[in-house]
Amino acid sequence: MQAGTAIFWGLLYADDIVLLAHSLNAIRKMVSICEKFAWKYDMKFNNSKSVAMCIGERYKVKCESLTLDGSELQFVESLKYLGVQFVAAKKLACSVENVSVKCYGTFNAIYSRSKGAQSEMVTLQLFKSYCLPFMLYATEVLPLSEHSLKSLDFCVRQVVAKVFSVQENNCIAEIRKFCDCHTQVY
Repeated sequence: MQAGTAIFWGLLYADDIVLLAHSLNAIRKMVSICEKFAWKYDMKFNNSKSVAMCIGERYKVKCESLTLDGSELQFVESLKYLGVQFVAAKKLACSVENVSVKCYGTFNAIYSRSKGAQSEMVTLQLFKSYCLPFMLYATEVLPLSEHSLKSLDFCVRQVVAKVFSVQENNCIAEIRKFCDCHTQVY
């Protein structure tokens, strides 16, 4: 590759597209290619769902406008792609806050319905079967910070504490070890 050659990158899944490039001009070229392709094949972009986000040392600097099919794209602090929340930062980063909130909500629904079973192990197994896979979705390929990993772990800790009605850290750790209930990224 010659010096000064632009590198373009895109993620595509069904009708969801993410375009990544090193500069605003490179993104403009990519958007232009997409617009020409869409026009040629009679396709339309959903401009209400299309946004732009900056990542890099200057991620907080206001950028010039970027348009798609004549509509200006909004620059956002975070965006969701295939269920993963990406945030504007100096490096590619993800947030697990929305995942934790949904995990708690799903767990609370399970917990309220499983009380009749009067079995902590049944409730914990339901959590492991329904909540953990959702919570850990794509974590093996995402750049999670130490803070994010601790947040996911705290979520599991809170569930174990509630299910077994314990608060002591050593008890919670032993239960998690015995029940193989952890959040390690595989």
